[in-house]
Amino acid sequence: MLSFFSQLKRFCRDKAYRRSRGYRVRNVTPSARAIPDLYLATATIVHDEAKYIREFVAFHKVVGVDHMLIYMDGGFDLATASALDDFVTSGFVELIAWPRLDRGKNNQFLAYKNAVERMCRKTKWLAMIDADEFLFASASHDLRKELQQREKYSAVSVYSHTFGTGGVARIPHGGLVTEALKFRSDAEHVKNKTQRTIVQPQAVAAIRSANTVVLRGTASLGWDENGKSVLATGEAGHGSQHLRIHHYYTRAEEDFAKKLARQYFGKSNHAAKMAGKDMEAADGSLSVVEDLTLHRYLPELKKMLTEPSTSASN
Repeated sequence: MLSFFSQLKRFCRDKAYRRSRGYRVRNVTPSARAIPDLYLATATIVHDEAKYIREFVAFHKVVGVDHMLIYMDGGFDLATASALDDFVTSGFVELIAWPRLDRGKNNQFLAYKNAVERMCRKTKWLAMIDADEFLFASASHDLRKELQQREKYSAVSVYSHTFGTGGVARIPHGGLVTEALKFRSDAEHVKNKTQRTIVQPQAVAAIRSANTVVLRGTASLGWDENGKSVLATGEAGHGSQHLRIHHYYTRAEEDFAKKLARQYFGKSNHAAKMAGKDMEAADGSLSVVEDLTLHRYLPELKKMLTEPSTSASN
């Protein structure tokens, strides 16, 4: 456990930690003898994602996720619900209407707080990812095996490879992001130095940001795939050879234009944030390396999407 003075020092230095007091997680400690029903669940908040949500859900079922929580930002979204009807019926997806009841707080952080509390006794691991992020095991192809080898860590930080449009103007309805977008940024690009967190829920004290949590009893934000402690967002020197996220940051050009025009999760300074996103993608550096890694999943993914009545429940 951290000493009182260590906690005080961290509290004084870390503005993000101070902000997280508004998103503190209720301490729900599972029984020492209790075995969770699930091994890996995910939590995602979505807004106007009906076009691509089936691919996102089906992909994570293919790679070994047991259960997915989908929070519908702003309230019930009929288009999203209709797109996922078979996955909801099978119990693989749990849809949660998530209205913006407190405009002073970030609705995404509140959703993640709810997910951690909701899943504390139900799952060994919980991954908090966006709907344009695809989590997988890059070396072994076995996501569960990679996590089983890292169970001594209460949180695993997984790093991204970020994709640009690659010159693709539009992905038609029914087209796959993972098939159409083939070019990403170089591994050293600044967009690839941020992480998403896979946590053991009972270890989470607070939601710190969209990418990170405050863990009980440690100053670390998590540990990378090599067991190296992560102390800040954006640190260099963390690997993605075993666990990786492919982040389809822009999707196609048409999608990116829509992304720049919409409001996210009750966040402030929206115009400035969107202008910054536009600048990040403008120089073409997000589309310089051809990467077809996820194409190995396409046959199974397409089968699941074309035979939903049977595949969603398998």
